[in-house]
Amino acid sequence: MTVVTDTSAILNLCLLGLEDVLPTLFGETHAPGAVLDEFVRLTKVDPRFTGLVFPDFIAIHNVTRIHPSLATHLSPYLDRLQTEARFWFTKTLRLQVLRLGGGTTVQSHSQ
Repeated sequence: MTVVTDTSAILNLCLLGLEDVLPTLFGETHAPGAVLDEFVRLTKVDPRFTGLVFPDFIAIHNVTRIHPSLATHLSPYLDRLQTEARFWFTKTLRLQVLRLGGGTTVQSHSQ
C-alpha cells in the first residue's frame, strides 16, 4: 500500500520518534515538495521541532497539476472543506488549487 503524507502527520511522528511507522504500515510514503518545505521551515521557527530531520524514506514529488477528472469537482470540495470542516485557506491558495486542477478560477460565494 502507498500513503501520501502531509506536514503535520510527518512532523508530529518525527517529534515522537515514530516516523518509521509509515513504511511499516504502508510501504511506500510520498509527499508533495511543499510538505518538505514546510517541514524545514517549521524546524527553524518552532522550538518544539528544532533538530528534527525529514525522513529520507519519503519520496518527494513536485505537484504541477491535479488529475483532470478532479478539475470539475474542485470548487465544491473546497467549499465543503470551508463550511463543513471549517478548513481555512487564503483566496490566493484557493485560486492556485483551482488553476492546478485546470478548473474554473471563479471564487465561491462563501468567501
